[in-house]
Amino acid sequence: MEAVVYFDGLNEPVNPGGVACWGFVVEFDGKKIEGNGVLGAGMNGDYTTNNMAEYTGLIKALEFLKGMIGRDVKVKIYGDSQLVIFQLNGLYRVKSENVRPLYQKAVELMSEFNDIEIHWVPREQNKDADEQTRKAFEGFVKENWEKYKQYYAKIGWARKRSKDAGLPIL
Repeated sequence: MEAVVYFDGLNEPVNPGGVACWGFVVEFDGKKIEGNGVLGAGMNGDYTTNNMAEYTGLIKALEFLKGMIGRDVKVKIYGDSQLVIFQLNGLYRVKSENVRPLYQKAVELMSEFNDIEIHWVPREQNKDADEQTRKAFEGFVKENWEKYKQYYAKIGWARKRSKDAGLPIL
């Protein structure tokens, strides 16, 4: 048996300091399980980056899997973040102090499985996980529209991103 994981993250409308969201899709035993959430938002005083959001998407997927499947199930992970994939495959060093604890957590969780692979895929092949990040972002913005509008309008980014997300334009 095999579990397939797709993960993603975003940080919009500005990186760093945007609304950092994560998402994943797990396919296992004929089921498709989706998850998403918000890591933090610059408008709330949180330090956020896209890389932190990407790692969080992977961590949340691995935590979910750990509780769902046995150690001996083959796990294939796919993501469109070259940084995350290449760091976890040992091709890039982890330089960011903000990313290091997330990297360490991902390595720890990956060690819980006997047969695990992690691969980079182009964004077009990661659409379902991307859709989960978008759902989290759009939900957060709709719930916090006034504060979002005021904060990000000051830095000139909210107008275009709001239109792209199908939200009212500032």
